[in-house]
Amino acid sequence: MVQRPSYFNPNRNPEHAKERRDVVLRLMRDNKYVTPDDYRKAIDAPLNVVKQAERNDPLGASWFLDLVGDELQSMDQPEDGAKSVYTTIDLNLQRAAGEAINTGMNDVDKLLASRYAKGDSRAEAALIALDPYTGEIKALIGGRDYARSQLNRIFAKRPPGSVFKPFVYAAAMNTGVEGGDRILTPASIVDDAPTTFRF
Repeated sequence: MVQRPSYFNPNRNPEHAKERRDVVLRLMRDNKYVTPDDYRKAIDAPLNVVKQAERNDPLGASWFLDLVGDELQSMDQPEDGAKSVYTTIDLNLQRAAGEAINTGMNDVDKLLASRYAKGDSRAEAALIALDPYTGEIKALIGGRDYARSQLNRIFAKRPPGSVFKPFVYAAAMNTGVEGGDRILTPASIVDDAPTTFRF
């Protein structure tokens, strides 16, 4: 585990990070993990921080893999021995989900540029694609950038708001296709007066 991650954050405190790097290198030299020449070269090298664009997530499925890892840890399994793990992810859908989030959030960023200029935090997004018949997770994106925040917003406990309206309307209008006691269409008028239900 990284010691004092905020204090030694190379983006915020590069001088602290360099001091800590040099301590670790000195201990590696003293314990003969590196040669004195390698130690000197490393000490003289500037502090290098990998830029966000250079971070590599070849599958683009970090949140999904975290979910799988959490599920495996919650199971009672022997520590020794090899394990085979099979998942439901569809890498083509996962890539498409990542592209959809990036494209959509670029548009959102343009709309919210004035808020960002005032110091507001950037908008986030989450996407989950489920197989409606089996419930299998085919693609999962928990935010804009896993390297910046590992919070999986799929599990954020927030009210869904109007997101459910299309599902409610679709279920109601489906009666027009499948039939039923009362057929509802977009032209139907529904009484929404206050009602009391007694059980």
